[in-house]
Amino acid sequence: MAIDNPNVDYDNGLLVPGGKPGDLQAAVITKQREDYQERFAPLEQRLRGMTDDSGDKEANAASEAIHNQNVITRASFQRDLARTGTQVTKRQQGAIDKARGLDMARSKANIENRTRRNMKDENMQTKGALIGIGRDVQQGVNRDLGTASGLQSQRDQANRNAKQQSKAQTQQGIATVAGIALAAFL
Repeated sequence: MAIDNPNVDYDNGLLVPGGKPGDLQAAVITKQREDYQERFAPLEQRLRGMTDDSGDKEANAASEAIHNQNVITRASFQRDLARTGTQVTKRQQGAIDKARGLDMARSKANIENRTRRNMKDENMQTKGALIGIGRDVQQGVNRDLGTASGLQSQRDQANRNAKQQSKAQTQQGIATVAGIALAAFL
């Protein structure tokens, strides 16, 4: 949305002679908003989209790491048994495998849940930062608009005061001329 105001030279950011300063301020504020919309709003949208990630990818990677760790532990255990010459019965091996399976399932569930929870926390922090950025931008615009409005009010008041002073001086001049004319006739 571009403002088309004949009182503002948009190319140079200058006020055209005879233009109102409020027009220039409005044009500057509008340009700032357009710049935000063109450059930063798309980035904000992408970041917001990234914060909707559930963390499944990271949780799966962590679960895979637990699985790989379990495979290494099992191989190490088997090497230790072979090195010591220990024979394990099928029943013992079944109990060991069952305990290992339960431990691996518990470890996978814990790491997946912890990873998802951490991702959710990080996403909430990022969303909070994005909200803070948006709030700062809005506060800046409101502050600039308030300043522009205050300055325009001051200019309007100064113009009213100047008109009243001019009117008072004109009336005083007329009264002086009338007094001199009256004195001349008396």
